[in-house]
Amino acid sequence: MNTKLKTKLSFLLALTLLISLFTGLPANAAAASAAHTVQPSRQILNVNGVVKGNPSYAIDGNNYYKLRDIAYLLRGTGSQFAVDYDASTVKCTTNTAYAPVGGEMAIGTDLSSTLIPSDMSLVIDGKAVAVTAFRLGGYNYYKLRELGAALNFTVDYVESSDTVLVASSDYTASTGSGTGGDQDTGGDQDTADKGSAIGTVHFYAVIDDSICKDTKGAQIIYYPVSIYKDDTIADAITALHQSALGDGTAWASAKNGAYGDVLTKLWGQNTGTTTYGGGIWTDFSSARHADVTAAVTDGMIIYLNSYTSASEAHAKCGYFNQQYAQLSAGQSLTLTFSCSSGDGTSAPCTAAVVSTDGLFAGKTDEDGRITIKFDKAGEYLVTGAAGPSWTTGVCKVVVK
Repeated sequence: MNTKLKTKLSFLLALTLLISLFTGLPANAAAASAAHTVQPSRQILNVNGVVKGNPSYAIDGNNYYKLRDIAYLLRGTGSQFAVDYDASTVKCTTNTAYAPVGGEMAIGTDLSSTLIPSDMSLVIDGKAVAVTAFRLGGYNYYKLRELGAALNFTVDYVESSDTVLVASSDYTASTGSGTGGDQDTGGDQDTADKGSAIGTVHFYAVIDDSICKDTKGAQIIYYPVSIYKDDTIADAITALHQSALGDGTAWASAKNGAYGDVLTKLWGQNTGTTTYGGGIWTDFSSARHADVTAAVTDGMIIYLNSYTSASEAHAKCGYFNQQYAQLSAGQSLTLTFSCSSGDGTSAPCTAAVVSTDGLFAGKTDEDGRITIKFDKAGEYLVTGAAGPSWTTGVCKVVVK
């Protein structure tokens, strides 16, 4: 080996070790990250005509997915498959229903810096299959097109809308493909391939002391989103961001111990810290975050909250015991304002300022309660002010 080549190799080895030292990454991860371009995918994912959340990574310009995410998306179709593994082998069994284990389709924190080549074998129906794979954060990610060829589903791409199309072997679109999906960037849903909506969920979205707004300026307060057969909470959140912001990837979640599924990004803004994460709520009575893989139901209210302070100033969600109320003119409404981080415990927000349409309505008592009288018909927005450790609480009141 000549002297120049030895010198170059020595320099590269030293550089890799320095990257490892200063980033805290293993040397092989630092080397792999330097050798490949990797980032979370920003593309739209359309599976059998339905836009889904996209937890994949773009590695060297190709899409890579967790095997369990693809199995979850294709369950119940002609391309369904089950997943199992041991210490050195990932095993797939085709034409077999996939059993979810929790955490599928979660869009978590960016793991790009942890990239290393995968050393696990992939076996499908007892036969070893050669596919390109990497590990990110300890999870195996596989090249999507190679998985499609091996597991009997098709993969296509629509450049005009930057959409990845995945179709099971038994899927037939009722209209021509190439539209980029059933939810376009204009916010209107084209439901031709999704069938009829089975209902509507209503969203609330709060960051710190502000209520999120769509591109037309409408607040995300009791904000309606249509749901379809087999939709999950994650699907609904993606649909909300797609229809309201034109970007279904503008949110992310992760599993976080006692706090369950937490938001790491909402409305395109990262949370200030992932120690607690933002909240995903469907039932405040349990003081626990919702599972994003759970099915959505007609009439469900999904309440999202996040905070941007790195000092965890807004680690908890401030919420009323009711998010929507209907009254007759002259009636009063008693609300309880509480806060929780999603670990199963909650506390009243005492002496918190409560407003009706921005006008001071009073302060909560020692139990977090306040009673407000509504004399005239109309729609009202009741807000509980953000405190030192909680985000703004919101309740929509309709008086007839």
